[in-house]
Amino acid sequence: MTMGQQSPPESSLPAADQPIRNALFAPLVTELDARVFRRKLNPLPEDLDLLDPALEVDDFVRFGLPPRPTDPAALQLWQEMIPQGLKIMPPFEEGTSGDYMLRADMAVGVTRLSADQGDDDVTQARVGAIPRGRLGSSRNWSGAAIFANHGNRFNQVIASWTVPAVSPGNGDGPWVCSTWIGIDGLRRWMKSMPQMGTTQVVGDTGERDDYGMPLPQYFAWWQWWLRGRTIQAPVVFPAVTIAPGKKVYCCVTLLPPDQPDPGDRHYVQFFLRVDGVGMPVMLAPPPTNDPADDDDGGRRVPATGASAEWILERPTALHDSPNRNVKEGDLFPLPDFGSAGADDFAASLAPDPDPMVVASIAAGPITPAVNFRTPLKLRMMEHRREPSRMAVVAKPVEADGAKVTIAYQD
Repeated sequence: MTMGQQSPPESSLPAADQPIRNALFAPLVTELDARVFRRKLNPLPEDLDLLDPALEVDDFVRFGLPPRPTDPAALQLWQEMIPQGLKIMPPFEEGTSGDYMLRADMAVGVTRLSADQGDDDVTQARVGAIPRGRLGSSRNWSGAAIFANHGNRFNQVIASWTVPAVSPGNGDGPWVCSTWIGIDGLRRWMKSMPQMGTTQVVGDTGERDDYGMPLPQYFAWWQWWLRGRTIQAPVVFPAVTIAPGKKVYCCVTLLPPDQPDPGDRHYVQFFLRVDGVGMPVMLAPPPTNDPADDDDGGRRVPATGASAEWILERPTALHDSPNRNVKEGDLFPLPDFGSAGADDFAASLAPDPDPMVVASIAAGPITPAVNFRTPLKLRMMEHRREPSRMAVVAKPVEADGAKVTIAYQD
């Protein structure tokens, strides 16, 4: 999220109470209106067999469902996410997206690298050089990440987690943390990162919706973070109630090049399931907005699928907090979340595009899934004064298989 990562680029930032339909979000909203919010989803037939091998990617997209993975581990989690009788609905009512789209003026996935971070083994979370022990340190991220090696790429990541209860942490508030999954964004050469998750807040951050009401203490969001000078702030799911102890399922899918319609390229589907409702959102890649990227020629910046992660983050404030304790560009103090983590996690690799390989597999292309068997683990560090020192404020205490657990450190 925009809220929760390192300090944003040095640029003029919009006021917190500006509606999402301002120029900052024009690249996102323009593509969405016709395809998602003003297009009715095909209703799910009651007798639909989601495991029917005749169903293809476009069938799932038309129903508003994430495409079905084939790896057994990922398939089991996918089936948990889409139980029988799940109600599918768009996040906004038809024709009303302009009135109900809310954003959170916090920066998740946005960072300004320091001068000493020239190594390519540096994450967007300001992680220093990654040691051989696969443990990194960051000022704003804690969690686990995996990489698609040997020319592979991830095309889907699914995770479930229980929303943590939060209370005041060290120092003065407001205190904020976000828990999310994402694809890419971990290396400096990765220019965009689709991500989605939940945010937990203690205190008044100054966030207001279009009607002047404060955002809830707990909320769900999606975002397509883009490296550059423009902040792509998270968009809040407005009709979803998030509370401590509630289980959420999130799925980010890089759609094939002919989805959602023939000729489309590099779309991403976000899917949130809370209680008995699933909500899909499709986004086209945002256009490059960094003048330094002359070679991009103003083209859109798709995700590559080179990494996948589950992260607990403390966002960056995009404006001063009402009590002036957190200034624009500061990281929010971390709330006491006890422990949090993914209850389950699977990142699917894209099928081999080689037709000879595909033809040799009688049951169709295999999309193996990868979990946290060999992750990069990240611990979150904070500078403390009196005496001056670096302190660990959050660290993974477990990252193995399909589960990662992060513990708050007082």
